Amino acid sequence: MTDAGNPAVFVCMMPTRKEFFQVPEGAYAAYWTAREWVPQGFVAVVTASDANAREMVQALESALGRPEPGGNPSDPPAVFWLPAPESAYTDVLPDPALIHARMALLAHLHYGNLPRVLVLSAAALARRTLHRAVFDALCLLLGPGVRHPREQLAQNLLDAGYSRVDVVEDEGTFALRGQVVDLFVPTLGYPARITYFDDEVEQIHLFDPQTQKRFRPVDELLVHPVRECVPGDLQGMRARLYERADAVGYPSSKTRAILERVEAGEAFFGMEALVPL
Repeated sequence: MTDAGNPAVFVCMMPTRKEFFQVPEGAYAAYWTAREWVPQGFVAVVTASDANAREMVQALESALGRPEPGGNPSDPPAVFWLPAPESAYTDVLPDPALIHARMALLAHLHYGNLPRVLVLSAAALARRTLHRAVFDALCLLLGPGVRHPREQLAQNLLDAGYSRVDVVEDEGTFALRGQVVDLFVPTLGYPARITYFDDEVEQIHLFDPQTQKRFRPVDELLVHPVRECVPGDLQGMRARLYERADAVGYPSSKTRAILERVEAGEAFFGMEALVPL
């Protein structure tokens, strides 16, 4: 399985205490974790690399089981893998699927909907993401009977990083068609169709993006951000960006142009490089 020279760090969160320990990575470690520690509480496994994390996930799924077809799509799987960016170009052209997976997990963790085991590499653990207060401010909870005008919802989705399209087929997109809003939230696995009556949500169903046919009603729809680069403290970011630009001799006119695009809520190539600010 995995080189025993790369130990994994296990963190077990139990009701009364936390346990930290190291074991060699591999199938035995996964079996031992599933048997001894998972029944006691939430377990986080930090590995040396993403390759090690993938192997650990496969071994843990063999021990704990994979999601059953037809289960509740909003429930997290027993084993959740938080991937880390592997490309040198991640900060200017991130993989949307990877970012959506990270944001979906953050939504699960934020609302206490925990998997039994979280597996991630040291690089995934160290990556900066949205501040919790910013993340929470961009989340929405929709359901039948909730009043939330479509135009306001569209603006909320744009602020949270969703892209407006004609037909919803991919995660992180939405479409408005009369009294209907189609929306693909990554935590669900399927897009949702929100039907309005005036400014009130009348019903929500999941639908198949290939056939566009509805197949399951949804009582609550948690909408979360789908980008890690969502401006929070604009004034603070403005000061920090000017400071970094001055330090490397970057023209102030170009810095102002970047800030204008950020303040306008525009998504542009390379904006993820601003996450550390």
